[in-house]
Amino acid sequence: MSRYGDDRYYNRGRDANYPPRDRSRSRDSYSAGRSQGGPGGPFRGNGGYGRGGGGGGRGFGGRGGRGGGGGGGRFAPRPDRMLVKTNYFKIDIDDSKAEWIQYKVSIFKYDKIKGEDNRFLKNEDGSFKRELRKEILCAESTEMTRRILRKLSDVLRSERKIELVTDGSASAFSNLPFFDGKEGSFDVDVRTDCDDDDPEAEYSGKLFAKVNLLKVGKVNPREQHVSEIEKIRQAMDIICKSALLSVGMKVFGRSPRVFYFPDEMQERFIDARSKLGDMFHRERNFTPIVGLMQAVRFCENGNIFFNCDSAVNFANREYAPGSRYNGGREAIPLLEVHADGRRGNILGIPIDNVHQPITNEAKKAQIEAALKQIKFHVKYKIQSDNERQKMKKRGFSDEEIERRLVKMMKNKKLMIEVADERNDKPKMGIGKCIIWHADDPNLHHFYYGKDEAEKQVTVAEYFRERYGIRLNYPCMPILCIGKPGWIPIELLFQAFSKMRDANSDAQKNAVLEYYDRNAGNENVLNVQNLLKQASRALERKGLNLSHILSQYNLRLSESPIEVMAKVLPEPSVDFANEKARLNNGSWNLMGKKFSQPAELSSFAVADLTGKSYLASDFIKTFLKVAETHGMRVASCDIQRLIATGRGVITSLNEVRRTIKDAIDMSKSFFLNSVTLSRMFNDHHVWYSTRVKNMDGQGWSDCLVIPYGNGAECGVMIRTNNNRPTHSFSYRHQQKEGRMKVKVKETKDLIDPFSFRYNSALRCNEGKLGSTWQRVTFEMTVLVDGNGETFPCHVVDELKPKNIVSKSQVECPSIVFIILPNDSSEIYGLAKMFCHFDFGVPCQCIVSTKYEGQRNKNQYCSNIAVKVNAKLSNHINSARAWTTTPVGQSCTGITWVREVPTMVLGISTSSSLGNDAVSVICATASMDQGCMQFAQDVRICSKSKTETIDGSLMSSLVESLVLQFCLRHGLPPKRLLVYRDGVNEGSFNRVRKQEIESIRQGFLNFAKACNGSYPVCKNECKSGCVFCCPPITLVACMTRTNVKIVPADRREGNKNNVWSGTCVDATLIDKVDALTLDNCPIDGKDTNMEPRLYSEPGSGGYDFLLTAQGGLKGTSKPVHYRIIWNENAVHHQEQGGSSLTKEKLEFATYEMSYQYSTATKAVRLVPVIRYSAKCAETVLKYARYLKDNELIGKELDEEVDYGRSGSGSRKVLVRQDAQANGFSPASFSILPYFVPTVAANDSQGTVILQPRCSSSHISA
Repeated sequence: MSRYGDDRYYNRGRDANYPPRDRSRSRDSYSAGRSQGGPGGPFRGNGGYGRGGGGGGRGFGGRGGRGGGGGGGRFAPRPDRMLVKTNYFKIDIDDSKAEWIQYKVSIFKYDKIKGEDNRFLKNEDGSFKRELRKEILCAESTEMTRRILRKLSDVLRSERKIELVTDGSASAFSNLPFFDGKEGSFDVDVRTDCDDDDPEAEYSGKLFAKVNLLKVGKVNPREQHVSEIEKIRQAMDIICKSALLSVGMKVFGRSPRVFYFPDEMQERFIDARSKLGDMFHRERNFTPIVGLMQAVRFCENGNIFFNCDSAVNFANREYAPGSRYNGGREAIPLLEVHADGRRGNILGIPIDNVHQPITNEAKKAQIEAALKQIKFHVKYKIQSDNERQKMKKRGFSDEEIERRLVKMMKNKKLMIEVADERNDKPKMGIGKCIIWHADDPNLHHFYYGKDEAEKQVTVAEYFRERYGIRLNYPCMPILCIGKPGWIPIELLFQAFSKMRDANSDAQKNAVLEYYDRNAGNENVLNVQNLLKQASRALERKGLNLSHILSQYNLRLSESPIEVMAKVLPEPSVDFANEKARLNNGSWNLMGKKFSQPAELSSFAVADLTGKSYLASDFIKTFLKVAETHGMRVASCDIQRLIATGRGVITSLNEVRRTIKDAIDMSKSFFLNSVTLSRMFNDHHVWYSTRVKNMDGQGWSDCLVIPYGNGAECGVMIRTNNNRPTHSFSYRHQQKEGRMKVKVKETKDLIDPFSFRYNSALRCNEGKLGSTWQRVTFEMTVLVDGNGETFPCHVVDELKPKNIVSKSQVECPSIVFIILPNDSSEIYGLAKMFCHFDFGVPCQCIVSTKYEGQRNKNQYCSNIAVKVNAKLSNHINSARAWTTTPVGQSCTGITWVREVPTMVLGISTSSSLGNDAVSVICATASMDQGCMQFAQDVRICSKSKTETIDGSLMSSLVESLVLQFCLRHGLPPKRLLVYRDGVNEGSFNRVRKQEIESIRQGFLNFAKACNGSYPVCKNECKSGCVFCCPPITLVACMTRTNVKIVPADRREGNKNNVWSGTCVDATLIDKVDALTLDNCPIDGKDTNMEPRLYSEPGSGGYDFLLTAQGGLKGTSKPVHYRIIWNENAVHHQEQGGSSLTKEKLEFATYEMSYQYSTATKAVRLVPVIRYSAKCAETVLKYARYLKDNELIGKELDEEVDYGRSGSGSRKVLVRQDAQANGFSPASFSILPYFVPTVAANDSQGTVILQPRCSSSHISA
């Protein structure tokens, strides 16, 4: 019985499972050795790399890499509280009467005026006449706006002693008024494409602008009302950003939060003996850069903090390494020619002969992709004597002539040539950005000259005739850089810019080493040092950071704040034979029997390496290890199950064909009458699997009976009664009966589903009563409806009652895919074909990783955990372990197990580009232990906001509530939602829109139940707080820059805080607490008592949780932001208790132990991890299908892609999802992408029908 007396609830389910990535980019393995940012590997956040936690002991697992096994080593005492240090620095406001003036900024550009003769007009002093043309400031800051406003700020500081702070956006602040009236205007001139202090600024033109400042109000930093906090935070944020920009720190993109130190300061922060140091001194084309990430936080009790963290990124170099120290600056040309004068390279891409045009299409694509990712300078000197003579006639000095002969345009990008409506001459190159030959008129030419002298020239001829420059490599490409036109590549040089796709293994390893060197307590000390260096840089410019802040009555503490943190108790992790011994959130599998082992009744092996001996060795080892963990495995001839290609397989069709062959071989072996007969003769058992129900909905357990050799087979289906399984003839009378097994010891008749073979003990076992006991097989008998018994060997015409097509029988249960290497491309193809094309879960193994293991049993033990999870379904409820809260006797998650509660995790994943799509995935718990899940997915066009479309959200909720109700016989009484992929700026929209959409989903479910589920007494149209279960919505902020480390180096575990370290005071944002107290309930006029969702005067429910135990680097917490909590107050009609902050912390931490394929507590709550992995997987499938123009088409064998068998099917999305991107489309994956014909709903949406009521797509 369940805790509340209903066996229908929390009795079945499955383990969703998709392993996180480790440092080796393993897909099916979980790294136990490295603590890393995000769900795997170093992540790029806000322009930099971060470093997070991830823990456990040493182990091996999955598709290569380490994982699975944990623990080991000395067990240190685990405290219940500890003092921690953070990277928060307190900001004090010195003057309670301080007020700041806020301005709205607009910038207008001056353009030169042309006269009637089409010449620019001049003033008496010789300067050009100008007039205002257009506004150039947008809502976000740009390089140009930052340059203009920083120049204005410097002028005001030096001339008027006014501190105007700005980050280049439309908002600015000053400490004092500096003009009369409401609006002031200022003229500013800056260089067009570089900073004024650039060594080559003299070669750049000037931009003249007018800055308008409109007073919009005053800001009182002491005001703590919810409506003012965001404005004050924005002001303080801009003050801090302005100070960092004044140092000359580098920023990239719009509205940056990461500030990188100037090139001349970088060497102070990069150890020359490190991998980053080696790159800094040796790499020619790129360089590592170190900087600061910053944010201002308003926290409880009126505290204001400056949150600062270190950041590491990579940038394209402007000058070769070491040239600055050799007395000059060596620019890096885009085209570099080797000493032999023949070979060369473009951005490191080799060119065989620079004197011949590039013709290889693959190399062209590679070069174009590389050029699109950088900025470059145009540099050349005019050699024409005519130009020199013209300047002399105009009275320029020799020095001025030499300067003017140098032509330079900085920070240009590759552009696409567009048509010029003002020019009626034909224009070549429209729609292109590269012409692959500078001197071929057939590829590109234009008209040069006036009147009779006008003629057709190539770019090479133009530079020769106009500037006297003879190109050295006229066969090389020319690039379009926008308005100046086409420039030969030999005149272009690399510019300093952020390096895109800086994720090579060497770069990732270098960044990881940097954070390893600055781990734990050293991390905060490193941040302190970076802040001091920034302050000293200001002082060298005659400024002072403290002085700038004091102008706004602010004072920044030099020491980071220390707070007392809780260390939450670890739950008990229980296996079938013993409890696991936990070591800082990690445990191992040695000697453990799985709590609910799955049965591996059949499998297939696809060998993509061409090494069949390796596949055979792995399968033998794996089956042996799986049995030691309690899994029942099929006895088979392994060699007959391995499909091996010729050599290493990498192409799409070869991968698919090998997997298909493996599946066909598996069906041929396990469903073959000879094999089935041999299995029964050897072990007296039948092949156990599942069969599709006759109505096409769902699956049932079955035993396969030998029947003929065709496309059909006989099955016995598990039932709760004595339904006949066979028809037979006895003494010329036709009868029906159910087959049973008679055992020698007790002469009992046992149902075939209660009789099995234990391969470990090599004996049969029968379920006598409620226990499995060792028995001896005597014979099979048939029992008719009257209870009369007939031995099978004395009857005639024995025939199964249920004869089905072999395609309706689940076989194989899983496909093992042996990969030749760790290529993500091959891995993705294999996963897609298994999930989408064949509807079979798969487990990938990298051959090189397996061969390199010293302990192959431990490696296979970790694989067994994953396979056990992937074989889980609503019937077998397979799981490797269960958890029990500390001090409790029954399993389940704190608070969740009290009453039927659905825990929902929602995540999104989006592609890039103009026709980008978004995949929204929701994962819902189906049991009180939160280890069995259902999932559903929607695909739609990418939204401009982070909120999810209301109809998509409500349909997801309706679908999963239905699954919950089918699973338990009743809908959830409360809902706990974890939401990923949303930032602070979207909280209000999420609070308003998504809560309403969730309620709408419940209302839709209630209406669809035709009265079996009560609808709202108020007859609301979209769901309300009175008719829907109470909702708690938690935003999971994974990319937080908060670092929590032991205050004392001697405390903690391996220089990190303990697993379960929780901070829920001092650092918690005040905004959320104020919002919970002030936001009204959107109920209706009614006599019913409203449900409160916030305790009066509550300080909020937010908390920072470091669930993982880190071994290296600095463990990174997840910031759980509770933005809606209707469960905060106890509802007697719902049962259970109120959801307090402490219970939510315990529940979240306990869930981190429930990631079904990792033997450790994971960083992020599993329902979000499953959703994120599923969304990313589906996005890859959608992207592949779209790139290969397979959307909306019927796929079959003619295109060498469709599933095997007759018929074809639609793919993934609606057929109208063509040129205009993806229409809102959906498909259910409960549990897999299935090989059945897809159905269409009333709107024409393609829906892939479920195989059972739980999902494995995250596997």
